[in-house]
Amino acid sequence: MLRNMKGLLGYKIVASDGEIGRVEDFYFDDAAWRVRYLVDHTGGWLRAGKHLLISTEALMPPDWKSRSFPVNLDRKSVQESPEVEKRIPVTRADEERVAKYFGWPLYWGESWGYGAGIFSQSLMARAAMTEREAAEAEEKGPPPKGCEPGLRSLKATEGFRVEAVDGTAGHVADFIASDETWELLFIVVDTRVWLPGHRVLMAAHCAGNVDFGGKRVHVNLSRNEVKTSPEYDPSTPINRDYADGLYDYYGRPRAGKRS
Repeated sequence: MLRNMKGLLGYKIVASDGEIGRVEDFYFDDAAWRVRYLVDHTGGWLRAGKHLLISTEALMPPDWKSRSFPVNLDRKSVQESPEVEKRIPVTRADEERVAKYFGWPLYWGESWGYGAGIFSQSLMARAAMTEREAAEAEEKGPPPKGCEPGLRSLKATEGFRVEAVDGTAGHVADFIASDETWELLFIVVDTRVWLPGHRVLMAAHCAGNVDFGGKRVHVNLSRNEVKTSPEYDPSTPINRDYADGLYDYYGRPRAGKRS
């Protein structure tokens, strides 16, 4: 299923021996548009409380009825884990420190080539990559020093202006992601520059450059194309058929039947 990310904020995070906090935010990498971590504020059970990054690699099947994310961790490992400063973007050094402690794989070979880290794509994505694409990724190698992608906050991205090719088309209201791959597939755009409260769904692949300093998302659509995109109804679940219809609308191949 596809999930709206704002609706997941506040979910309980449950370790093998008890609750360890609640979802405060999600961090995604701006190279692959994929959620990488839940941000866990551990709250009162740790005297000082701490902010912890929990990789999506650690997630077990969510319990949607109880609004909780079980994780394959225990309280002691969380208590002794390195804390990451609450700053955006999070550095690769911070990520490596946390990944090394928990034994999580690094993922950024996915964006910059097989040699840049442990390649951690889904089987579907690996199967979709041709030999030529794999060779090109290998040749591309790691990013130049100082140009590494960084983690970004989903909460902080809310409200970014959506800049169409002919002007402002609205602002980012939410994101829709797959609860299996955690890829950000759609952007919920509030087009209130025309109709107050009117929200539409735009395929994330229509987004080009994201200007985090200027708080803008540039899209390869006109304002009218954004305005006339399929309307977003948060009460209607976005299932596979719904998603396929959106892909058809935006002229994108269905790419292995994302769920």
